[in-house]
Amino acid sequence: MEAFIHIPFLSILITILAGLIIPLFKCTRIAKKITMVSFFIVILFSLLLIFYLNGSNQGYFTYQLGHYTAPWANELRASFFEAILSLVLSFIMLLSVAGGSKSISLDIKEDKEKYYYLILNLLLASILALIYTNDIFTAYVFIEINAVAACAIVVINDTKDSIKATIKYFVMSVLGSGIYLFAISTLYSITGHLAMSNIHNAIVNMPESYYIPLATSLVLIIVGLAVKSALFPFHTWLPDAHGSATSSASAILSSVVLKGYIILLIKILYRVYGYDILIELNILPIILILGILGMILGSVFALVQKDLKKMVAYSSVAQIGYIYLGIGLGTEYGVAAALFHIIVHGLTKSLLFISGGNLLEITGSKKIEDLNGVAHIDPISGIGFVVGGLSMIGVPLFSGFISKILFINSALDSSLAIVVIIGLAISTLLNAMYYIPVSLRLFDKRNMNKNLERSFKAEGMGKYSLIILIFTNILLGFLSKPLVSALIEGFKSIG
Repeated sequence: MEAFIHIPFLSILITILAGLIIPLFKCTRIAKKITMVSFFIVILFSLLLIFYLNGSNQGYFTYQLGHYTAPWANELRASFFEAILSLVLSFIMLLSVAGGSKSISLDIKEDKEKYYYLILNLLLASILALIYTNDIFTAYVFIEINAVAACAIVVINDTKDSIKATIKYFVMSVLGSGIYLFAISTLYSITGHLAMSNIHNAIVNMPESYYIPLATSLVLIIVGLAVKSALFPFHTWLPDAHGSATSSASAILSSVVLKGYIILLIKILYRVYGYDILIELNILPIILILGILGMILGSVFALVQKDLKKMVAYSSVAQIGYIYLGIGLGTEYGVAAALFHIIVHGLTKSLLFISGGNLLEITGSKKIEDLNGVAHIDPISGIGFVVGGLSMIGVPLFSGFISKILFINSALDSSLAIVVIIGLAISTLLNAMYYIPVSLRLFDKRNMNKNLERSFKAEGMGKYSLIILIFTNILLGFLSKPLVSALIEGFKSIG
């Protein structure tokens, strides 16, 4: 049916329109309902798109925005790659908002709360645009929208720490955006195109004398998007931003926002430049080494934290390292492992930030040392944090274990296989050294503060969201093969 080809555009449009109509209503509950409905529609559309692509003989299609084709007009492109990631990230957004709804009401002033939901709609719209766009300049436009929206959900709870963190986040974000803009300007000057597929055709036929500016543009794009996605050593803004935001915002920042930039990077690497150029410019080993450094040093920084949210935030730096490791391997299986970990990390970090945020609300403190026994007050949040921690460690039966197996298998054919496997082993050990003690502390009644706030715990929609996240995490640990196969097929359609 021709109607299905409109889904990418409609998904972006619906979230933008939802954001635009929210200010028309005074009631925060209406703003929340509009947001939940718009996210649910995007999930439904993504499922329909997967259904359509599965029954189509063609692996992808392009959607023209206007009456002219690229390069004169903008276009979107949809394949299994885009459809699966759209489904997963919108699903995580929905659960992050539902799961953190109680903390949203507590942390954000009532007169600002509806604007929080407005921002969330614009944030998802920008993520969807980064997923679907086939134009590098349109990607820049939505990178900027994404950056402003992400900064807004950090600063909206209006504390001294959040304002300070937002300024730092904004400065680093502008730096990353500026580097990316300079890179695509260079790329446009040597190819004459902004559409990804057209740029690739120009690069393939480019004489070697252009390889220096081509390599420069590639390095700048990687650096710009590495800053935006908090790859070590460009991660310095992330712990403060995640540590000072609401639990829902922290979950969204870590689980969804960072992933949008990585998805764009994967598209640019393999759709714009192509595998042959990446090999010729010898850029993949650098990405791999940065990934290994990130997954080890991110865990080292997490290990010494006394603030729970900052510990989980530094853990995100480590997990972003895993994703870049898979990209750096440069193989079909390696990128599929990276894509699978994008999904695993998104679901798990949402679970960790929301459950951890609930537990911190009980103690009234962000310190790990104050968490003794809190899981007995809110068992669902306690179990959620333990499941999330075990998944990040890579314990069997949880989704994180499958990720690490995929990374090991994909590294076996690499010349740096020993380095990769040792790096994975060290990072796994470090993960266990900070997640296991915290998990044990949550259920340890010794030295438990008897005056803890017992009225705050996961209930209603928040409770069910945590249960769904727990169940999904375990489900992926058992039934990962169909998803991995779909991601491999999706990767084949990137180029």
